Amino acid sequence: MFLVVSSHDAHDIMDFKAVVGTHKSYPSKQYYLAWQELINRYLIPKVFNSFSPKNGLNNKGIKKNGKLFNPGFNELKAMSDSLSIPLTVYLHADIGECIYKKI
Repeated sequence: MFLVVSSHDAHDIMDFKAVVGTHKSYPSKQYYLAWQELINRYLIPKVFNSFSPKNGLNNKGIKKNGKLFNPGFNELKAMSDSLSIPLTVYLHADIGECIYKKI
C-alpha cells in the first residue's frame, strides 16, 4: 500500500465542517464565464498577494490547529499490518517547504 502525504497532513484531522460558501477556495455558485473566474479567483488575489509581506504563501488552504497527530496514519498502519501488506509512505513537500531562502 502506498500513502502519499504532505507534512500538513500530519495534523489535518477531518472535522466535517462546511466549507462550501464559507471558504474562498470553495465557492457556492458557479461563475457564468470562465474569464470571470480567472479574474476573480486567480488574477486579483495574485496581484494583491504580491504586495503582501508573506507573498500569500501562508494564506492558502484551510488551516488546522495542529495540536494532535492525525490518528488516520495509525489506522492505515494497523490495516496494512492486519492484511500483511507493506505500507510505504511518500512525503510530498509543499511549495512553502521547497522555497530556498538566503540567510
